[in-house]
Amino acid sequence: MRQKLIAQIAVCALLLLGMLLSPSILDFMSSVIRLFTEGNTFGKHFVFLGFFIFIGAFKLAIGQSEPSFVAKFNKGQLQKALFMLIALGFAFNIIANLLIFQEYGAPLNGYVAHVTKCGKVSCWEATYLQHSHSLKPAINFLDQSFNLNLGPNIDTGKPMSEITPHSGIISIIAIAILASIFILSLALAIKENKYPNLFLLQLSSIASIISVLDGGLFTVAGINAAILLALYAGYGKKASREWKFYLAIAAYVLFIGEIIPRLLGTNLSFLSFFAPSGVMVSFFIIYNSSRRGFPRMLKLAAFLLLIFSAWHLLSLFNYVYYGESVGSSGKAVIYGFPDSPKSDAALAAFGTPKLARFYRYGWYAAAVPSKNVAVSSLVNALRPSVAPKGYFLGEADTQSPREESISIIIRSPAIPVEISTLSFKPLGSAICENRCVIRGTASLFATHLALEISSYLHSKGYDAIVITPVMWDYSK
Repeated sequence: MRQKLIAQIAVCALLLLGMLLSPSILDFMSSVIRLFTEGNTFGKHFVFLGFFIFIGAFKLAIGQSEPSFVAKFNKGQLQKALFMLIALGFAFNIIANLLIFQEYGAPLNGYVAHVTKCGKVSCWEATYLQHSHSLKPAINFLDQSFNLNLGPNIDTGKPMSEITPHSGIISIIAIAILASIFILSLALAIKENKYPNLFLLQLSSIASIISVLDGGLFTVAGINAAILLALYAGYGKKASREWKFYLAIAAYVLFIGEIIPRLLGTNLSFLSFFAPSGVMVSFFIIYNSSRRGFPRMLKLAAFLLLIFSAWHLLSLFNYVYYGESVGSSGKAVIYGFPDSPKSDAALAAFGTPKLARFYRYGWYAAAVPSKNVAVSSLVNALRPSVAPKGYFLGEADTQSPREESISIIIRSPAIPVEISTLSFKPLGSAICENRCVIRGTASLFATHLALEISSYLHSKGYDAIVITPVMWDYSK
């Protein structure tokens, strides 16, 4: 155990150092860690690897001894308490999200977005049921309370903090839940004497902590955290119970991931959502099957799960690492431009060989390529001259034009404004004052549409909340 812990600390520390010194290592490791966290900022990556370093160092320092407060409880009791707290965290995330929806009259499939100023740069936050940021104000609460000055590379949740009802109370409750999950993870780490158990505890705990705070249960990270917790709960039990537990998990992942979508007549495989945990589950089944006499049925399920999960994991990694390409019928959405003349000059110098149109609204830009091009190449070509102060990201959008209604709440100033952007053309009146619903032709996904209109209003000096409906169409 000691040698494995030292190796864990060394590997994670070297990866962190490499991410700080090498952009290529940062890009690669960010893509790997995003499979478990869905995070774009360095803060999540630091917390993820830092958790493994801290637990490893803590376990080395404490050795085989158990503090009195840990010795009072057995491993099963601590596990139940941990699982209940994580479930409470996910439930509270949903409740806080519904409070935001209720406050602004957003539908259950609504996407609520807000752009604000974070120091010298602009920043944005949005929330919806599939990826909730309702508890992100907790980071801003800590940042403000202790004057941490976390900076533009870490998303502190300030935009969401400004529009969340009872933000302070929600932040305190969220911090209490997350701190309790962390303390229970430490207590369980003391109890674990076998490295595979400890590794699963660390991975499932940090994935859960991050998912509760950022994303919620319905994200890829949240789904994988739940499955990893189930794997940790079943690992190491009596063989007669363990193989049945594993079979149940493997069958669940395969059934939900591959079989149900086919029965629904869709071309989408949900297994990509389960891919990271699917690989982990199948690996541990195969790892234990030979020495513990697991039945052939379980081995077959494990190999099938490994093949499907590994294929989808490679596809998911390829998508995260290389990004998407977009042609003249789509748009590249790029955000993170600093508010300075230098970035305007950089856009002019960038030229138009690859772009037919380029519209910028403050820190956000929408580009229409003249030919098929990787969005990452556009971002990398702009980055040196733009010199972003925080994160600088690009995403592809291939949404065809459709009629859509958007809700806008103007918080300040109380001056009418015309709503018309590159990707949203009103069909009737385009004037908004205080609160309005405008119908128009939209040619961006709901998430990007909310970002574009929020950025447009922010660039004109308005503090506004934009609500767009999210379409759940899995038939394509």
